[in-house]
Amino acid sequence: MRHVKQAVAVLSFLAISPVHADSATAEALFRDGRDLIKHGKLAAGCDKIGASQKLDPSVGTLLNLGDCREKLGQLASAWGAFREAESLAKRKGGDDKRLAEASKRAAALEPKLSNIVIEVPQPVDGLIIRRGDEVVDRAAWNTPLPVDPATHVIVAEAPGFKPWRLEVAVDPRSRR
Repeated sequence: MRHVKQAVAVLSFLAISPVHADSATAEALFRDGRDLIKHGKLAAGCDKIGASQKLDPSVGTLLNLGDCREKLGQLASAWGAFREAESLAKRKGGDDKRLAEASKRAAALEPKLSNIVIEVPQPVDGLIIRRGDEVVDRAAWNTPLPVDPATHVIVAEAPGFKPWRLEVAVDPRSRR
């Protein structure tokens, strides 16, 4: 009987430990990111905070991530982080101050966003459109999509058609 209790204790520990490991890792990444930002290494700090967010999502981490991305001029990424923070704060409840801050910061960025519109006037069967490595959902076609300033590669492919490729340079001052 003693061996059974020990096995249960070990199994319980194994089932719980990855969550705690993720939280501890997320906290270490967050602190390292804040330290890098404090020492002027903004891009590296943002990446650490983003990695922390993936491991242990929180409103505070998203607010920090949004602030960091905004400082880098990545307004669409910042806006997305603030909107995600707003949504998470609403779901969790009880954090009206952070909810209001996320909403205010996202609203302030919205008029400054650059957008790409992937116009598809006559879709054909099997058409797949990618922006970078990601497939653009059909629902997003013909809709302004917020993007960070950069060169975006758009690829369209469909059976029986020659693939189409376009590089779109989005300047921070452009709207669309």
